Amino acid sequence: MIAIFSACIVRTVEKIEYVPSHIKFSQLVRNYPSTLHCPCSKFGITYDTFVTIQVNFHQVCSSQFIQQTWIDSIFNQQNMLSLSSDDFRRTLSFFWQVIAGFCMMSNRTWIDTVTSFDASRILSPRATAEEVVRNQVQADLNNYIILAQATFARSLLAIRRTTSANQIISALATNFYLHYLPTDLDSSESPKMSPRIFNNCSCLNIAGCPHPATFNDNYNHIVTIPGLIDDCLIIDGTLSSTLECYYNQTCLSLLHPSLTIDVEPLINTRNKYFMSYTHRFDVLFIITTIIGIFGGLSFALRFISPFIAAIVLRWKNRRVFEDNVEHVMPTQQHQ
Repeated sequence: MIAIFSACIVRTVEKIEYVPSHIKFSQLVRNYPSTLHCPCSKFGITYDTFVTIQVNFHQVCSSQFIQQTWIDSIFNQQNMLSLSSDDFRRTLSFFWQVIAGFCMMSNRTWIDTVTSFDASRILSPRATAEEVVRNQVQADLNNYIILAQATFARSLLAIRRTTSANQIISALATNFYLHYLPTDLDSSESPKMSPRIFNNCSCLNIAGCPHPATFNDNYNHIVTIPGLIDDCLIIDGTLSSTLECYYNQTCLSLLHPSLTIDVEPLINTRNKYFMSYTHRFDVLFIITTIIGIFGGLSFALRFISPFIAAIVLRWKNRRVFEDNVEHVMPTQQHQ
């Protein structure tokens, strides 16, 4: 009974694990998540000591379309003069120049973001489980990314709004064009600057006039380019466009019939750890408990044994005396 009682006792055991491996520490975290305690020699370490970041940009940023050789190959000054003002090919090289600029700015922004993130620190007075560290790192990195995106977007929005609000004239004549009024051809008056009109939308509109990009084929048919948007300003049209046509060889060949290109449809270890845990049925504990109990009993029995013996003897003598009385009384009655 004492053994069973001793085995069921729940007690706290404190143990020190010196220089545990990463695997051992992970096991301790799983087994004793609430009582494991490992003080850190450093309360803060920078992320670049244990975090490696890799980024994959949009596949266009690693394609030949943002290379200067490609941009130069589709730039033809004669085409700019001979093509219709509504022909998107007049400004196609500038379209790709803007995309190349966005890729460069994105890369620069990402480098700055990673540099700031690597220099920041994770602070903790004790060793933390790997999963917790991963979650904290990911949350901090997401915050840096969101901040970088917001900063990039605000800068771009400021440029777009300033350009639109001030009615800055594009050198490509995409929003305003220079012309003489018919009655002024023989006069010495200055030429007039007028806004371009697209489907009854004037480029005086700050929001611009986005519309599907088109070009004239060899048969003078108007062809709509899938996923490309033309606008009063190249930057607005580029931001509104997709590159759907450049994922399709047929569309690409139609847009660039004279060019031959291939489309490429994009931890830390410490010296020692402390933990406490509850444990049942420890053999050594049961044995020492029983010995202790019996040791205490023998000590107590030294004092109470005489009293117990006196009580037992008194009870026994009284029992014998009562039996003798019962035996004598029937004998006397018989006489």
